[in-house]
Amino acid sequence: MDEIIIHYLNGTASKKEAELLLKWLQEKEENMAYFSEMRDLWLTSDVTYSSKEEYEPAFRKFESHIIADLRKKKKLTSFLVNFSKIAAAVSLLIICSVGSYYLGKEKGVFLAEENKMIETTILNRVITGENNKSQVLLPDGTTVWLNANSTLIFPEKFENNERLVTLEGEGYFDVTHNEQEPFIVKAGEMNIQVLGTQFIIKNYNDKPLAETILITGKVEVGFTENSNKIILHPDQKISYNKDADSYILESTDASLYSLWASNQLTITNQELGKIFRMLENWYGIEITTRGNIPLKARYSMTVRDESKEEILRLLSMITQVNYKIENEKVIIYK
Repeated sequence: MDEIIIHYLNGTASKKEAELLLKWLQEKEENMAYFSEMRDLWLTSDVTYSSKEEYEPAFRKFESHIIADLRKKKKLTSFLVNFSKIAAAVSLLIICSVGSYYLGKEKGVFLAEENKMIETTILNRVITGENNKSQVLLPDGTTVWLNANSTLIFPEKFENNERLVTLEGEGYFDVTHNEQEPFIVKAGEMNIQVLGTQFIIKNYNDKPLAETILITGKVEVGFTENSNKIILHPDQKISYNKDADSYILESTDASLYSLWASNQLTITNQELGKIFRMLENWYGIEITTRGNIPLKARYSMTVRDESKEEILRLLSMITQVNYKIENEKVIIYK
C-alpha cells in the first residue's frame, strides 16, 4: 500500500490503484491516520517528480527515510526541506460511499535556515468513487456536481483575476457570474472559459472522446493541440476526438446530460427510446438496441438508488425485451 500511496501523491496512480486506495481508507481509522502522516511528509519533502526516471530513486529515498520512521513510530522533531521543487501544497478531499474525508491543508512551510514562512497555493482535490456522486461548492460560490470516477482540483482561493479548475471525468458546473474573473476548466486537451453559466464536461482519460454540453449562457472551448476556439450556445455539444485531434459541433437536448446530478430520475409518460437516452446519462453507460424494439411505447418510472441491473431487469419485465451487459455497454434486443 505504501507504493500506491506514493503513486497517488505523486499523481501517477492508475485508476485501479486509486480504487484500491479508496477501499483501504474506508477499512479503518488507522489507515486514514497513516495516510495523513505520509501526505504531510510528502508535501514537505524534496522528492516531487513527474517522470519515471526521476520518480523511482525518489520513491526509494522516501521509502527508506520516511516510511521507516513512520513504521517505528518515531517522532520527527525537525525536518529541513528544500522547497524549490514543490509546486503547491495539496489538501485531499476523498468522497466515497461511506461519506467524505478531509485530509488537511498546508498553508506554508517553515524554512529553518531563513527563519520565515513561505505561503503556498492550497489545492483541494475531490475524488468520487465508482457508483458515487458528489456536490462541491467552490470559493466563488460556483457549484459543481461530480459524477462517478471523477476528480476535481481547485484552489482554496482564486487569485490573479481568474478562476481555474481542473477536471478529469464528468462534472456539471453552475458557475457564479463574474465578468472580471473568467471561469476556466482544464479538461485534458480542452479548455473551457465562461463568465457565468451552466454546462457539462465529460473527459475520462480512458475514453477517446471529450465532450462539453452547454445548458444556459455561453462558453468558449479551446484546444491545446490547435488554435481553434469554438463558441457554444445553449443545447449545443462539442465532441473532441483526442486521437484524431478533431471535433464535431452539433445540436442536442442538453437537459438529458445533467440528469445524473439530481437525487432521483423521474420519468413521466416518456417514449422508451428517450428513456434509454436518459438512463445512459444517469448511469454513464451506452445503450444500443437490436431488432424490432417498441421505442415509441410510453412508460413512467422513478429511479433513485437502484443499480442499472435492477432497472434493466424491471424494464425487461415491463417491455418484454432482453438485455445483456458488456463492460459499460448495454445491448437491448427483442
